[in-house]
Amino acid sequence: MPSNPWPADGAVALWTAEAYAHGGALVSYFRWRAATVAPDLMHCCILRHDESLNRGKEEIAVLELAGHPNAVDAQVALLHNYENLWAYDEQSSSARGTYWPQTLLFNSALRALDLKVNVVHPDAGLSGYRLVVAPALRLMDERRARHLRAEAQLAHLVFGHRMGHRTPTRPVHEDGQPGPLHGLLGGHAAVVRYGNATTIGAWSRSQMTEVVTGLCAELGIITTPLPDGVWVAHRGGIDTWVNANEESASLPSGSLPAPVAFERRGA
Repeated sequence: MPSNPWPADGAVALWTAEAYAHGGALVSYFRWRAATVAPDLMHCCILRHDESLNRGKEEIAVLELAGHPNAVDAQVALLHNYENLWAYDEQSSSARGTYWPQTLLFNSALRALDLKVNVVHPDAGLSGYRLVVAPALRLMDERRARHLRAEAQLAHLVFGHRMGHRTPTRPVHEDGQPGPLHGLLGGHAAVVRYGNATTIGAWSRSQMTEVVTGLCAELGIITTPLPDGVWVAHRGGIDTWVNANEESASLPSGSLPAPVAFERRGA
């Protein structure tokens, strides 16, 4: 029977701090006060029915998150836009081959290496980035292809499977995948490197991590492998370390973040 999981102690404070660390100006909680009817009555809220504080409110009431820096000196860009999300999910290639699992698979591999990453629209300027990662860029026309070919002169591009599979109006390219990017990408295999572009066709985080680690070493981008469930958000001079595990975890620095907790450094 479906049920709502009970958040671990410290989870609400951790979620709040993480949103703040990624530049959020506001955290809006669902729900503020407990509902009395409909499915919402199953949700844990900030206030109980009698307006007394629930556990989540007790956690966030004692948070002190001074400073709100906005600058992120990232060398890695992750390409994302909603048109590709819709194209992926309308006709997915497999049960798990939808947009968010594909994108988050790449993103988790990047975060596990403690890389600073900006999420960028695929048609935006990419100057300043040394590594550009496009997990699920299914829609491709000549204009976008020309843009990516130009960026490949200055950065290394990493693509996921189904790259350039369709035109922006959804038909498959008449000359097949990857359409106008034939001159940029190589053949079809689990991992293919062709010049300044690499395609990862396998659904494997370990393989993605291995490929990205090698590329970063080649590009002079520092990586630091982190334990599972541990990540860090770098923003300005503040680093927010998060441990989402229910047990302590060792960091490369040797310190041990508490279970389901965060630490801010440099504030």
